[in-house]
Amino acid sequence: MSKNAEKDIKKYEKNNNLNEKIIEFQSDIYAEKIQTLHIPRWEELPSIDLYLDQVVTLIDKFLLPYLGNEDDSILITKTMINNYVKQGIIKPPEKKKYNREHIACLFVICSLKTVYSISNISDLIDVGINKFKIDSSYNKFCTLFEYALKSIFKNKRIEFPSTNIKEQILLQNVIQSVAYKIYVEKTFFNK
Repeated sequence: MSKNAEKDIKKYEKNNNLNEKIIEFQSDIYAEKIQTLHIPRWEELPSIDLYLDQVVTLIDKFLLPYLGNEDDSILITKTMINNYVKQGIIKPPEKKKYNREHIACLFVICSLKTVYSISNISDLIDVGINKFKIDSSYNKFCTLFEYALKSIFKNKRIEFPSTNIKEQILLQNVIQSVAYKIYVEKTFFNK
């Protein structure tokens, strides 16, 4: 092997070790942060209906630190929510106020929208609501989503409970795809 080839190999190995350390460092910082992720369960959502500004603030408070980019100040906007209502993805608010069902759907939408189209998310929400009660479906989503993210960032394999129910298998796969995308973005692309 030529001396130039040996130099190139050593240079490549040195650069890759540096890149691995950078990725590991970024992953460690975010891994610590992700361990505090808690999406409010159905019972923890406000029992009183909220105005649009309050809904945006609530969702951003819980999800922005984990799902947003460093330069993001908001994850969802009033315009986005109004568009979801117009498209029939969420029900129209009653007297300009949003209830638990609206808020739960918006948490799911914000969690999934980096991977799936709004139309796909709407179909996925319909599957969850048609098969199970919304409160139990939403709570299961939150639990599995948190578990998947925390596992990935601890470099552990995601091991969902075994099931034969097609809708639960679908949910597990949807959550895995989003969790892996978040992992790659936060550790490699540093977003």
